[in-house]
Amino acid sequence: MGKFEALTPEEVRKFEKEAIKQFTHDKNEHPHIEPKTNSPVLAKFKSVFPFDLFPDELIVEEKRIIWIKRFGPKMCEVITLAPADINRIEASAGPIFGHVHIAIPRHDIEIIVERLKRKEAFRARDLIEGLMDAAREGIKIEGDSPEERVKFLIKLAHVEINHR
Repeated sequence: MGKFEALTPEEVRKFEKEAIKQFTHDKNEHPHIEPKTNSPVLAKFKSVFPFDLFPDELIVEEKRIIWIKRFGPKMCEVITLAPADINRIEASAGPIFGHVHIAIPRHDIEIIVERLKRKEAFRARDLIEGLMDAAREGIKIEGDSPEERVKFLIKLAHVEINHR
């Protein structure tokens, strides 16, 4: 029979930290999303907390859109979409909140992110519509930083809304 070596307190803390990291949601990483190094995050949109106990999240990257639907503590569904797969995106808003509706008929998926801030709903729509147009038309996304790319995409698909 072999002998076991005792671990030092530092080694125990290291193993414990690695084991716990799998089950906790760090602020900048989600355990169910594989990071893509060549697809920087352009924007994140999250439902307003007090009105949505488990807020949904929409992460828009340069080459994909990630929807995190939360059902309860540590329970979620994660769907990743390519901009070219999206058929239609709609945004609507009331006096305070808005929502975004994304339709992907090829995969029979409909995504609705509710209780977004009003401006964020329209910004998400413009940004995703810009990604869809760029993917379909083969337009290269211009800009050196993520902020410049966001401005380019929003300008590509922005629709001005006049309130009367």
